[in-house]
This record gives sequence, structure tokens and C-alpha cells, in this order.
Amino acid sequence: MRARRIRSVAIVDPVGDSGIGGYTHELAEGLVDAGVRVDLYTRRRPFALWLPRRYRLFPVLARPIEARAAEVAEIERTVVGPQWRDPSRPALPAWWNEASEEARDELLADEMAGRLAGGGYDAVWTQWPRALGSPADLRGRLRERGVPLIHTVHNVLPHERGPGDHEVHGAAYEASDALVVHSAQAARALAAEFPGAAPRVVESRHGTYTVYFRDPSLRGPARARLGLGDGPCVLFFGGVRPYKNVDALLAAMADPRCRGWTLVVAGWEWGFHDMVPGDPLGRTRRAVQRLGLEARVRLLPGTTDLEPATELFEACDAVALPYAASSGSGVLCMGMTFGRQVIATPVGGMAEYLDAYPRSTLLAGAEAADIADGLVRAAGALRERPQPCAAPPELGWGAIARRLVPALETMLGAALLVT
Repeated sequence: MRARRIRSVAIVDPVGDSGIGGYTHELAEGLVDAGVRVDLYTRRRPFALWLPRRYRLFPVLARPIEARAAEVAEIERTVVGPQWRDPSRPALPAWWNEASEEARDELLADEMAGRLAGGGYDAVWTQWPRALGSPADLRGRLRERGVPLIHTVHNVLPHERGPGDHEVHGAAYEASDALVVHSAQAARALAAEFPGAAPRVVESRHGTYTVYFRDPSLRGPARARLGLGDGPCVLFFGGVRPYKNVDALLAAMADPRCRGWTLVVAGWEWGFHDMVPGDPLGRTRRAVQRLGLEARVRLLPGTTDLEPATELFEACDAVALPYAASSGSGVLCMGMTFGRQVIATPVGGMAEYLDAYPRSTLLAGAEAADIADGLVRAAGALRERPQPCAAPPELGWGAIARRLVPALETMLGAALLVT
């Protein structure tokens, strides 16, 4: 089978936040290490805007047009330079201001598809089922133009499902020539839910992070600021959602065997029916008060930028991922980036990552008793080996991309034969 060479890729990320945005930055840098030229198309004020990088950054076309003009101007001024300016781009039609949102989406998708198809890319790589964040079918337009499509399957299906989710995800998988998953468990889940996608799956690890830099000198001041004392501290980081099982973690903290631990919850809630308006961690706060854990739980509501996140991971001794379900976890890779003890359930392929990681505590289940038992075992491991360990070198994004690119070239070559 003849491989199709990949020397230039456009990555499309309409989200651009610290989760998917951080992922696409690391993926782009890894691909550059593997000899691939990368252009990243993302939203206004993307996560990667101020980061040192070796790829070019462009805006995903947004709506309404005034917002698009503002974001193009901002990125032109601060990042990209004159190459984005296109005096030949046609003017907006006269009907634009009276047009429906759907009609605007369709026009912008046409323009985006034309830009990507004309960019000389060997493949376009998407990160979200709705490639532009809207229902407009960018993938269909690119397929009509013969552009090979790669898609990262971050979640086989959403954790909190809504009407039409199965159809939207299925259409994205059907339109893609290669589907990247980050564990054997994810590959099995994708094949079970969408059997037709199985022949196009390429398994590749999620890497550790370069954007979160190690700085052990931050540990003492950060622990003092959080009032952590000398005992072990466990961090629960990021979005607080039903499947992440924070209620069972709090119940485990109330177990007498775990009273030496302090817990830091840094993030924001969504997906619960009983959230508290105006307080990103209001539901969690109520649970802490109900369990009488105010002295041993620190709540840091809201999103966390790069430097504060680094301080948190340096300050804490362990990272808790007591998830009841998962499709993989960027926080798991952040924990390994900082060499922290990772306490996790064996869901979403996390056991596959922790098998070769020396500072891990795998939970027997997701119940409070299982988590309490894990905290006891993790405390013992920390006493025996208190210093952080190095992140596994095979999880560096350069190493990952050098293995992944040839596999994708083979997959795209196979897709070319089929079409």
C-alpha cells in the first residue's frame, strides 16, 4: 500500500480554550518536530496566542461579520502579520445584514473551505464534531474539493448527551479519512458505537505538556498561600462535571482514614441540575459544608491560566481523577507532566497510561470507599518516595508525532485507493 505523504497540515480548533486549545498547541508543536508544516486555525484570543510557537496562527472565521473583522485585526496586529490580509476576498453580499444565522454560517463555511482547500495542505485536521462550531458542513465542502481529513476523537460521544449528538458525531466520523484515538479503550468504544469507523482508527497517545513548566521553587509560597501545612494535598482540577465524581471524592475525604489529606478543587461546575447561580463551585461548596470539611478543602472557583495552574500542580502532591466514566483525560497528562502521584479509576484508558508510570494509584472502583482506600495507599507511596518523578519520555509530543505521522500517511493512502 502506498502512503500519502504529510508535509503540511491545517488544524482547525473552533474552541481554543485551555483544554482543546492546549491540546492543539502541543499537537502542532509535535508535528513540527516531526517535519510537518502546521497552520492552526482557532478562535479569537486563543489559548496559544501568547505562547512561543513554530506554527502559524489564523482565526477561524466567526460570526457575526463585525466579530470576524475584529478578531482578524487583532491577530494580524499581534501575531500573524500581513499574510492574512486578502484584498481579493469578495465583499459580503448585500443580503448579509438581513440574513439568518444559518445562511451566514453557510457563507462563512464556504469561505473557510475555500481558504483551506487553496492552502496547499496535505490534510485538514479537526478537533470537534462541528468543525467550525456551527452546523455548517465544512467537512463535506472539503471532501468535495478532495482534501484528506483527519479527526481527533476526544470523546466518542458527549458525556452529557443531547438530542442529535449521535448523528452529529457519526457524521463527523463518516466524513473523516483517519480517526485518531488516544487509547485502546477509546478504539473499542468507537468501534462498538460506530462500527463503520473502526477501519479508519489510528491509536496514538495523548502527550504531556510543555506549556505547563516545572518550577519547584513555586511550591513553598503556593502552599503557604493556600494554607496547606505539612500534610499531603490532592488536587481536583478543571471542569467539575457529573461523570468526574467529585461527590464521591468529598465523601472519601470525610472518611476518618483520610483526615491527614487536604483537597484543593480548582475549576467550575457544569452539567448539574442543582448548580448555584453566581458561584462556579457553589454546588461543591454546599457539599463541603454539609460534610463539615471546610478546614480541609480549598475551593478555587473559575478557570485557571497557565501560571496559576503551574503553581497549583507544584503545590499539591497528588492529582485525583476518580471518574465514573471517561474518554481520556488531559488532567491525567498534566499530573504526569509535574511528576505527581496520580490517583485514578481505570476508565477511559487511564490504566493504559498509568501502567508504565511509577507514581500511580489505581482505584478498584469509583465509590467513596474505593477512593478513600486509594488516598490511604497514595499517602503511603508519598511517604516512601516524596519527590516527583520525570514524565515518561515516550509521552513527549515530538516522539508521539514521529510515530503518528507515518501511521496517518498509510491510512490516508488507503483512503485514496478507496476513493
